[in-house]
Amino acid sequence: IVDINKNSIDKESNITLNVVFNFNMWCLLLANLLSIFVIKGLSDWIGLYFIESMNVSTNKSAEYSLWSEFGGLIGTIASGYSCEYFYGNSSLTSLLFAFITIPFLIVIPFLNLIRQYYSLNISYEILVIICLFMSGFGINGPKTVLVMAIQQSCPTNISGSMNGIAGVFGQIGASIAGYGIGYIVHYYGWSYLFIVLTLSMVLIVLLLMIPSIS
Repeated sequence: IVDINKNSIDKESNITLNVVFNFNMWCLLLANLLSIFVIKGLSDWIGLYFIESMNVSTNKSAEYSLWSEFGGLIGTIASGYSCEYFYGNSSLTSLLFAFITIPFLIVIPFLNLIRQYYSLNISYEILVIICLFMSGFGINGPKTVLVMAIQQSCPTNISGSMNGIAGVFGQIGASIAGYGIGYIVHYYGWSYLFIVLTLSMVLIVLLLMIPSIS
């Protein structure tokens, strides 16, 4: 019994030291929260954005959304492979994938203007598909390997607890994406959706730069 209590106390002490007083861990946890926020914001709202803002049919909007999900599937595999390429540096891998996402999120709100200068619909559709595919590809990189980075930054005896804490932060991000983005779109318009998502990705990059270089 004494040994069990001693192990429990040691584990609580390790969690306190590796979360409350660990700045790098807070950066990783907040980056995890924001990555789930962007993923849910993109997957849950992009279809409605194309219907209401771009005057796209429901079927075509669903097709566009599928490309984002397909990009996420490929990004998940690519981020895992890239992590091995960078010798298991999960923070650096997440940083690079987050950086890839930013320019494509910036372009998406301007697709309606770009469409006016394209005479062929196929050119416009290819541009939409590329932007959505690369957005899904890039943001799913941090989602895939950030939990691994969090586990690598803590002692092995509390890796399970840290995985649970990372899940809590991810769930908070998903919750904010539901109500928060709905509120923004309702009161400020669709353009602010991509402003918020892009700023979130920039913040993810800044947060991941700290553990990547430390």
